[in-house]
Amino acid sequence: MSLLAHARVGTGSRAVFLLHGFLGSARNLATLARGLAQHLPDRSAISLDLTGHGESPPLPPHPDLAIIARDVVETARALEAAAPWTLIGHSLGGRVALRAALLEPAALAHLTLLDVTPSPRAPGGEVATIVRALAEAPDTSPGRDA
Repeated sequence: MSLLAHARVGTGSRAVFLLHGFLGSARNLATLARGLAQHLPDRSAISLDLTGHGESPPLPPHPDLAIIARDVVETARALEAAAPWTLIGHSLGGRVALRAALLEPAALAHLTLLDVTPSPRAPGGEVATIVRALAEAPDTSPGRDA
């Protein structure tokens, strides 16, 4: 199990876990976390760095959504957040949230998806193009335009 890095906003007893998108981190959802905690004082908004992102442990060899989702569920338990939880996932975080819901359906009260498609993606699609561009990018650049 990998305990994920996280940031908590609010002191409410009901946990809302925020899951960021591909190449993101918990910081991407900081404004949403603050807004939730402000408007829902019975909640704690807990933003996670998904496995392989931010300050969380790196991805294991041959990772899949189930491994990342399991880390989310086990982190929620380690933080002693009383179930049922709310998961809010953006993009990749939404796909992870869907997988977590399959792993632990009884542990979830609500699931919200932001900018995500639950359907399979064709190999070599837009994500593969982005990953390839990032892998081929130089380590340094003379300016933003380059």
